[in-house]
Amino acid sequence: MKKLYIGNDNTVVLTCPACDKAKVVDVSRYLGSDGPINFTYRFQCDDCRCGHSSCKECVRENCTLGHVNTVQLERRKIARKELSLSGIFLPNTKDVMQVKILDISRKSVRVEFLGHTKADDGGKGIVDFLLDDPKETRVRKSVLVERCEGKEAVLVFQDEQSFSAADKAIGFYLMSIDQ
Repeated sequence: MKKLYIGNDNTVVLTCPACDKAKVVDVSRYLGSDGPINFTYRFQCDDCRCGHSSCKECVRENCTLGHVNTVQLERRKIARKELSLSGIFLPNTKDVMQVKILDISRKSVRVEFLGHTKADDGGKGIVDFLLDDPKETRVRKSVLVERCEGKEAVLVFQDEQSFSAADKAIGFYLMSIDQ
C-alpha cells in the first residue's frame, strides 16, 4: 500500500489511479485517531470516464463508479524507508563494526549491530554502506548515536544539510521507491 505524507496544512495529494491527474485534499477530519490511517477514496476526474455507460449524464456526487484507490496517510514529516543492507560503523575508537541497515531517512539510519558489538549512546563515528539503487551509490556519513537499545541503534547524520552526492542520492532513493 502506498504511503502519502500529510503536509503541514493537513493536506495530501491524491492521484487518479487511471490517469495520474492529481488534486489536493484536506484530511483534517481523519486525523483524530492514533496509528496508521488507511484512506480509501473514489477519484472521478474530467480526464477519464468513470465507467458508467452514460457518464456525461450521471450526477457526479451520486455516481458509485470511478476509480477507487486505498493509501496509508502518514503523519511523519520525514519519509523513512525500510530496507536491509550491509554496512559498517566506524566509531572513534578505530574499531570496525559490521551493521545491517534497517531503515533510512534524510536525517538518520537505524542499524542492527552484527556480532557481539554495540555502540554507546552519544558516541560519534562514521556509517558506510551502498544503497541498492541502480548506481549502487556509496553513503559514507558522520553520525551521532542517538539511541541504542540492545543490538539496534539510531544513527543521526551530523551533516544532513551538506548537499553532498550521498545526500542527493538518499533524497532520490526515498522518493523513487514505493513505500
